[in-house]
Amino acid sequence: MIGGGKIETIRIAGLEGKLARPYNSFKIESLVIMLHGWSINSDYMSNFFPIFLKKCHHTAFYAPDAPYPCSHAEEGRQWFEFDPEQGVDFYKHNQDVENSTHIIDELIFAAAKAFNLPLQRIILSGYSQGGVMTLAEGTRHNLAGLLVFAGVLLTPHTIKNAHGNSPEIMFIHGKNDEVMPLAALEYTKQILLEKDYKLQTVVCEGSGHSMNELSLEPAIQFVRDRLK
Repeated sequence: MIGGGKIETIRIAGLEGKLARPYNSFKIESLVIMLHGWSINSDYMSNFFPIFLKKCHHTAFYAPDAPYPCSHAEEGRQWFEFDPEQGVDFYKHNQDVENSTHIIDELIFAAAKAFNLPLQRIILSGYSQGGVMTLAEGTRHNLAGLLVFAGVLLTPHTIKNAHGNSPEIMFIHGKNDEVMPLAALEYTKQILLEKDYKLQTVVCEGSGHSMNELSLEPAIQFVRDRLK
């Protein structure tokens, strides 16, 4: 058996990824699934595992590699096709995202089965394109919460109204994000509020399109609060 805190490579729902078990404990009482952004891979997300593990006891962290290769980066992956030179086409990307949501759906249920956890003990999280996927699919499940770093909603026409068991959503966004500007976040929040989702928002001063120390502090608190 691999010790807590050490990063191992495992496959869930056909996706290879990185897993870190809780420090000083082999008992996994909760799980955070972390979806990476466009053109990177699970290594980016697993870099943050040790920081989370120090404060989030009995919680494991899993970051899968997206299923599709990215032509813009040799080792990069993507959840759906995106060409930065063409920018965001909301109609096209709404369809592309919806065509990929089944991947996240299968991942959530396979992870719950693999670790013998109810959905209410799982947080789905994502950065950038991973945040897009988190919002598109995570809102459909009775999860402990959704944690979105520098991500926005690209599926406004297909997202359902919130219900009593809908997950609370935290947005962590850089004030100087040039890829997904604050205006896009405000648009996202407006749609979600109209559909009665509970939201928290942290805007990180001086931050761009990235995850960093400023974004991790509120993220850790959200995980602790939702997985008590």
